[in-house]
Amino acid sequence: MFTYKLESVLEYRKNMEEQKLAEFSSQEQNLRKAEDALQSISDEREKLSEELKGLQNMSCDGRDIALMMTYADELQNKEKKQQFVVQKERILLEEKRQLLFEAVTKRKILEAHRQKQFETYRTDEILAERRQTDEIAIQRFVKREQ
Repeated sequence: MFTYKLESVLEYRKNMEEQKLAEFSSQEQNLRKAEDALQSISDEREKLSEELKGLQNMSCDGRDIALMMTYADELQNKEKKQQFVVQKERILLEEKRQLLFEAVTKRKILEAHRQKQFETYRTDEILAERRQTDEIAIQRFVKREQ
């Protein structure tokens, strides 16, 4: 019966990989939310820009236009801040991706080691069976000769 001496280490590495995968997925969702928020701000800004273009042909109060321009500036500042947030989330996602890659690599190395150990075990088992079979054959031959 084959028993791998580092089985507990392998299980630990599998658990770590699952944890890193969960962290990566969570960070991926955070990035998507940040990108969605950025898109929303961009859409809002574009909509406001279209409204301002529409007001050019109409006569309206200067205060309304000034208020819309102030809002447009505020949206632009908000968009820049959100772009920074998105960039930060991308950096964090890349860090999580690297940690996940390292965890996968460590697990695969240990699994390859386990497979080599198993193959060595099987080879030793086959040799032992051959020796035993040869010994039985020799004993039968000796009995026949007597």
